[in-house]
Amino acid sequence: MKEEMQKIFDHVWDHFITEGNNFGTSPRDEDGDGGCAYRTATGDRCALGLLIEDDEYIPDMEQASCPEDLFAWYKLPKTKKKWFPHRPWEATRGPGFLEFLTSLQSVHDWAAEDRCTEADEMRWGKGLKGKALMARSMKDLSVRFGLLCPDDKETCNG
Repeated sequence: MKEEMQKIFDHVWDHFITEGNNFGTSPRDEDGDGGCAYRTATGDRCALGLLIEDDEYIPDMEQASCPEDLFAWYKLPKTKKKWFPHRPWEATRGPGFLEFLTSLQSVHDWAAEDRCTEADEMRWGKGLKGKALMARSMKDLSVRFGLLCPDDKETCNG
């Protein structure tokens, strides 16, 4: 399971930090709808949206607000096979995996909205925003789940 988490971590890091792609967000309307999305009208994606195969994505997925719902409500066989080629059934059952995806989603969402906890500001200093905030948060996530961060290895894809 750790190998799969590392592969996903590397993919998200490459997309947002190395390549500098936009966060998957839509402007909020007067009702507060909008914000982070698996896919936006312009084709941008959030951290989890990067994992969903194009032909498996449907706009109704935006109603699934967490990875657990996403994998419970939609079968996503190609997505599971891509990220779990030897054990696709473990995508929703592996130890700590849903916690990892939920944490990855939170890292993206908070960075996209330039939000940071008071505890993180005390540790990192104030003023981190956007990609810098996401990179710092992903480094902490790598430590928490025992993964390698690009600072810890020669290339992100090893």
